[in-house]
Amino acid sequence: MHNLQLTDMAGAYIEHSMVITNFTNMVGNQLKNSMCRVFPDNVQYTWWFEDEKKTVIPDASINCQVRSRRGNAFVNAPQFVMEVLSDSTERYDRTEKKDIYRKEEINEYWIVNWQKKEVEIYNLDYDENQEPQYYLFRKITEENKDELNLSPGQNNSKNPKKARVYRISRHFLKWYPDGKNKQKMERLATH
Repeated sequence: MHNLQLTDMAGAYIEHSMVITNFTNMVGNQLKNSMCRVFPDNVQYTWWFEDEKKTVIPDASINCQVRSRRGNAFVNAPQFVMEVLSDSTERYDRTEKKDIYRKEEINEYWIVNWQKKEVEIYNLDYDENQEPQYYLFRKITEENKDELNLSPGQNNSKNPKKARVYRISRHFLKWYPDGKNKQKMERLATH
């Protein structure tokens, strides 16, 4: 059994998709001359944990080993994943999905709450037992959003699996209006 959790996103807000689109467009332009690629929420990753197969579909991911796939699913871990919260997925994104990403040792995990205008940035590190753990690196809010810069990270390693793909980023996340200002919303949607 694939253990793929299907969630009814019929009531999802357009802002959910706009955050993903803004992010993938900005990062995609920066990665066009590299071996890494950014993917929106239509790419599967499938991994085995003991005797159980887990399949996840992140809202966005950055993968530097795009040939490592079987069928329509990647079998390697991306270097970065992002989940944009919705009412129907928040618990799963913060618990089970986060744990799957931790076990796969994905370097950086972002949880974006577009309604609260927050980005939680988690970095992977190892505890005293050498077990992978996520630690909250920074929480970006309206007050400190200027600290968020989308730029390629330092690649101090010749091994692309160990290269940090991204530093903290800021430009992909537009703080959306409450829907009353249609002209501003249209301008944000085109960036």
